[in-house]
Amino acid sequence: MAKRILVFCGGHIIAGVEVVTLAYLEALKDLGVEIYCITNAWGNGAFNERLKALAISYSCIKLGFIYPKNIRWTLDTLFHLPSAIKEIRKVIRSFKPDLCYHTSFRTVFMTGLFVKMKHIYHVHDYIEPTSFNKFILTGIQHKTTRFITVSDATAKSLMESGISAEKVSTLYNGTSILPEKQNIDNFEKLKIGIVGQIAIHKGHEMLLDALGELKKNNNIKFHLKVFGTGDINYIDKLKQNARNKDIESNIEWMGYKANLDEIYKDLNLLILPSIAFESFGMVIIEAGIRGILVLSTDNGGPAEIIEDKKTGYLFRSGDINHLKEKLLMIVNNPIDSKNCIKKSYLKISKDFNITIQAESLLKIIYN
Repeated sequence: MAKRILVFCGGHIIAGVEVVTLAYLEALKDLGVEIYCITNAWGNGAFNERLKALAISYSCIKLGFIYPKNIRWTLDTLFHLPSAIKEIRKVIRSFKPDLCYHTSFRTVFMTGLFVKMKHIYHVHDYIEPTSFNKFILTGIQHKTTRFITVSDATAKSLMESGISAEKVSTLYNGTSILPEKQNIDNFEKLKIGIVGQIAIHKGHEMLLDALGELKKNNNIKFHLKVFGTGDINYIDKLKQNARNKDIESNIEWMGYKANLDEIYKDLNLLILPSIAFESFGMVIIEAGIRGILVLSTDNGGPAEIIEDKKTGYLFRSGDINHLKEKLLMIVNNPIDSKNCIKKSYLKISKDFNITIQAESLLKIIYN
């Protein structure tokens, strides 16, 4: 008998969690699992379009959350909650799923009292152990059969918020495995990419400072492509910073790009300079499987993906001098860098294959 999973997913836009979720859904579908999705009716519709392309059925429902700092959103949630639960129950009667699989604690919390089924929560993000988050997590613990985290570091943070270790399993994210590329780049010019949300905690400012100093003091040659969107005032601040450091002509602001091959096609180095906790670091395996060297912060999940100086490079989170040191190491040791790329490709092919990870996901949630 085919496995049937009801998936609660889909944020306002397609970001890291949504990209990973879509990859899992496609892999599960290929493994013969029947899937039905409940998506966010307050989203921009992009996630639903991806589901249509995968031929996965869904219902778009206004299932919100309780927001202590936004009364209007909370009232909107409560107003639509009865009809949302009614629609979800209707889907369950029709689809007859084995379990409910969630990518956010919000949907577990909002459905747990009304949907008496097995609930699985796949934890993709770092959840800060605030009093409110601890209250929510401990509140959903008895309704949730299994918490699946994307790294041991994320698992640790979850347990610090009160979740029992016996309920937690770690499963690394996966990616599609592409043919290995022949790497002939000697890193005489760094063709750098930074991918994701443009925000203070993502480390853009520190990266620009490091590159500005290296250009001025070491005559390093580079071209930086910045992918992603964020607060326009902060982006303007970064652009002014680039002008002040005389690196404006070295930078392209690419905006949001959905196509991964378009993002990574002209790069030889991917940098993840976050100064905040990274739960996993999906860009690391996306770049690595495409033959691109990765230099990342060591804060959180990235330290579990990258072996420093073997499959990539790590620098101490927030340490600009260590970041500059590693950039110079890449420029001055092209053979070592190319060896890292090859070993990274082999590691990702072995440990982060989305098909294998999807099979492991099924074993966890059906155990």
